[in-house]
Amino acid sequence: MEEVSVYIHIPYCKSKCGYCDFNSYPGREDEYEGYVEALLRELKQRGRQISGAAVPSIFFGGGTPSILGAELLSLVLSRCKEVFTLDPRAEISIEANPETLSPSLLRDLLDAGFNRLSVGIQSFDDSSLQRLGRNHSGTQAVDAARQAAGAGFENISLDLMFGVPGQEIPQWEEDVEKALSLHPTHVSAYGLKVEEKTPFDRLLKMGLITLPDEETFTRMYTVAVEKLNGAGYEHYEIANFALPGYRCLHNVNYWRNGPYLGLGAGAHSYLKGERSANVRDPAEYLARVAEESQAVDSREKLPSRSALGEALMLGLRLTEGIDVEEYGARYGADLRLEYGPVIRDLSQQGLLEMEGTRLKLTWKGILLSDEVFLKLL
Repeated sequence: MEEVSVYIHIPYCKSKCGYCDFNSYPGREDEYEGYVEALLRELKQRGRQISGAAVPSIFFGGGTPSILGAELLSLVLSRCKEVFTLDPRAEISIEANPETLSPSLLRDLLDAGFNRLSVGIQSFDDSSLQRLGRNHSGTQAVDAARQAAGAGFENISLDLMFGVPGQEIPQWEEDVEKALSLHPTHVSAYGLKVEEKTPFDRLLKMGLITLPDEETFTRMYTVAVEKLNGAGYEHYEIANFALPGYRCLHNVNYWRNGPYLGLGAGAHSYLKGERSANVRDPAEYLARVAEESQAVDSREKLPSRSALGEALMLGLRLTEGIDVEEYGARYGADLRLEYGPVIRDLSQQGLLEMEGTRLKLTWKGILLSDEVFLKLL
């Protein structure tokens, strides 16, 4: 039976962080109930596209999904269970920020069927949190992780961020060590990237914030890898670390270029080789779903060469890399022929390596992955 993952986008948050370029909107509390009604309608309509497929994972992302509260979230998940053929062991994840969590909400989410919690901590250092524009304190971050474990969540992921303006290596080391002391099953360690048209982009261009230099940035990443590996976490993707058996199955499906159905404002789907995206603005999404029971705004079927290149870049994010023979059979092309000169060049530079039939990034390649991926376009 074919497997298709499901992503559900909740585009609301308490406030917009200065570095954030996600499809998220603060201060629209009056839309919550209407948005959920639209989600349920779209879910029923578009769920037919994957009828007969097994669903191994559902991921509620945002925004800050936990801001909706247990009642509305439970309603959406309950409908998912009615519409989709859920694997009995399905991974059902929800993103949350510390300030939105409480013991009662956590228990209600667990009772509803959520079994994986991803907490956006970013830092335990109050000065770093303030610079990032986060709404929680370091103490709240610790409390949230402990409350989640106390409520019964066995699969807890913590998001951390390095390369923050003003952050120094000792602060970052403390963040990683603090996260480890909370015994999560999964840690994501993201280097801050300043995206165009965000407040951070404007502040950086005006000289009002400065970022750590490249050497410091690289050292911070290395510190995370060393400390997390040393604590028994598997470095399975460029920015992701998991205890054995706790990789994020939903995201692994993305990196392996597997099919998924995206629901909600701005959500993307990849089904039968076609990529599609919903309208981004929640108000427009509500209007479109009211009229058509769906809100797809764009569709694209990639040419075979582009699809192969995209799959290659996604797969190389995994530290295990890709099996070139498996990918060749899947996409009807020989990677070594299609990308031979580029692969040879990157290998000679020490950025890629072959182990048997597996092509993977070297440590140097991981550090320079953005440059590697650009050459594969």
